[in-house]
Amino acid sequence: MDNWKMIRQQFGETLRRHRNILLVCAALATAIIGCLLLILLSPAQSETALAAESPDVLAGAGGTDDADAILMENLAKNEEMYQRMQEIYDYLVQLDSMVTDSQAALEEVRQQADAGIGEDEAMGEMQERLRSDVITLGDRLTNLHEVITSTRELLVKLQEETREGRTEGIETTMNSFSEVQNSITRIGSEFDDAIGDVESLIELLRSEELSGNEEMLGSLENMKNSMQQAQTQSFEELGRDISDMRESYMTALQELGQTMSGELAEMNADINDHVNNGLADVNDNMSSGLADVNQNMSSGLAGVNSNVEAGFTHVNEQLGSLAENMQNGLDAQSAVLDEHLSSVENNTITGILNISNYLTRVLGADNDDGTTIIQLLSEYKNRVDESFTSVSNGKKLLANALLTKGSNVGGNIFSNEDIENKADSIPFLTYYEAILALEERYVVQSGTPASAVRITAHFHTAGSGASTVQFNSFEEYQAYLSSHSSYSSTSGSGGGCYSSPHMDYVYAGARKCGNWRPYDGGNPGTGGGYVHFRCDGCGEETTVWVYGDENGGGWGIGDHMIDEYSYVSAGYYDLSCRYQQGQILAIELIY
Repeated sequence: MDNWKMIRQQFGETLRRHRNILLVCAALATAIIGCLLLILLSPAQSETALAAESPDVLAGAGGTDDADAILMENLAKNEEMYQRMQEIYDYLVQLDSMVTDSQAALEEVRQQADAGIGEDEAMGEMQERLRSDVITLGDRLTNLHEVITSTRELLVKLQEETREGRTEGIETTMNSFSEVQNSITRIGSEFDDAIGDVESLIELLRSEELSGNEEMLGSLENMKNSMQQAQTQSFEELGRDISDMRESYMTALQELGQTMSGELAEMNADINDHVNNGLADVNDNMSSGLADVNQNMSSGLAGVNSNVEAGFTHVNEQLGSLAENMQNGLDAQSAVLDEHLSSVENNTITGILNISNYLTRVLGADNDDGTTIIQLLSEYKNRVDESFTSVSNGKKLLANALLTKGSNVGGNIFSNEDIENKADSIPFLTYYEAILALEERYVVQSGTPASAVRITAHFHTAGSGASTVQFNSFEEYQAYLSSHSSYSSTSGSGGGCYSSPHMDYVYAGARKCGNWRPYDGGNPGTGGGYVHFRCDGCGEETTVWVYGDENGGGWGIGDHMIDEYSYVSAGYYDLSCRYQQGQILAIELIY
C-alpha cells in the first residue's frame, strides 16, 4: 500500500509541472476555432446568400397551375363516381330488404312442410325432398344476406379511401375496387341460384304426389315474383361499372402523379444548383481556415507530446518497481496457501475413505431374504432397463405399422432408418394423433371403385310407419339426421319402436302376515319398557317400547301388516327398439 501511494504522489507532481503548458495549448486551439466559425457564420454573409438564392427558388415553385387543373378535373370525375357508388349501395339495401322478407316467408313454408310431415307418418320420398329443398333455399338466402351486407361495408370503405385524393395507398384502394367487383359477381350468382331453388320448389309442389299444398305454393310464387321484380339492374353491368371506376380512378392518379413529378423535378434541380453554389463558397472558406488551425495545433501538440512522454516514462519506472514488490508478496502468500491446501487434501482423502467404508458396510448388509441392498438396486435397475427397452420396441413397431399404412407419424418417420433413430423420441401423443389421422377407405376384392353409395338408417316411429330411411349420399343422410336428431322416449300410441307399455309401480294396500309374539318372556310392567317381538308368520323381529299392567297383560302390539305394490299400465308406451336414432343399418356400394 505504501509503494502504491508513493506512485500516485509522483504521477500527480508530474502532471502539475506540465499543467500550465496543457492549458495554454487548449486556450490557443479554442480561440483559433472560434474566430474561424465567427467568420464563416457571419450574419451579414448569411443574409446576403439567402437574399441571392430566394428569388429563383420561389420562382420555381409557381408552376402548379397544371396540377391544380388536373386535380379539379379529377375531383369532378370522383363526384360522379361517388354518386354511382351511392346508387349501387341503395340498390343493395333494397335487395337485402327483399332477401329478409323472403327469409320470413320461407320460414312459414318450412313450418307448413314440417306440419305436413308430422301428420302423415308414412310420408314418401317426395315429402322428404320438399323439406330438404326448403332447408337448402334457407341456407342460400342466409348466404346472400351476408354477402350483400359485406359488400355494402366494402363500398363505404372504398368511398372513404378514394375521397382522400392522395396517391399513397394506391394498391390498397385498387384491391378494394377488386373486392367490391368480386362481391357483386358473387351476389349475382347467389341471387340466380336462389331464384332457381324457388322455381324447383314450385315445380315440386305442383307434382301429383304433393298436390293440395296451395298455401305453400302461393307463398313460393309470391317470393319468386318479389325476387324477379327486385332485380332491376344487371349484376354484370354493376360489375363493369365498378371496373370502369377502378380504371378511371387509376388513370386520374397517374396523370396527377406525372404532372406533379415533372414540376417537383424542375424545382429540385433549381434548389440543387443554388445549394451546390453556396456549399462551394463555404467549402473554400472552411479549407483556408482549417489549414491555419491545423498548422497552429501541430506546433502546440508537439510540445505537449514531449512533456507527456517524459511523464509517462517516469510513471513506467515506478510501476515496474511496484510490480516487483507485488510479485514478492504473492510468492510468500502462495507458499503459505500450498501448505494449507496440502493439509486440507489429506483430511479430505481420509474422510472419503471413512465414508466409503461406511457405505460398503451398510449397502452390503443382508435383508430378510438374504439379498443385499446393492443386489436389490441392481435388480431394480435391470427391470427399469427392461421397461425402457419394451417401450422402445413398442414405439418402433407402431412407427413401422404407420409407415406401412402411408403415415409419416407427424412428419418424423419416412424410412426404416428413421424408425431406428427417431421412434424412441416421438411422444405417444404423436402416435395417437397419427393413428386417428389414417384415412378410412372402402375396399372391395375386385378393386373397382364404387360409383354410388346407398345408406339405410333407423329413425324411431310409432304405429305402423316405416322405421328405416334410405339415402343416396352421406351428405343427404347428415342433413336428414340433423333435422331429426330429437325424439321422444314415450308415445301415446303403441306399435313400431314403441311396443312396450309403460307400467307404474303403485301402492296396492296392506295384508296381514301374522301376529307379533313376545319371545323373551319379559313384562314391561305398568311403567313401560322395551319388549322383543317376533312375527309368527315370517319370523321378522322387532323391539318396541310398550306399557303393561301388573298381571303382565295388555301389552301386545297387534298384527304384523305388510305393504303391497303392483304394476299398473300408465296408458302410454316406452321406446323399446334396440336401435339408436339415426343408427346406420347398412351401407351399400353400387358399381
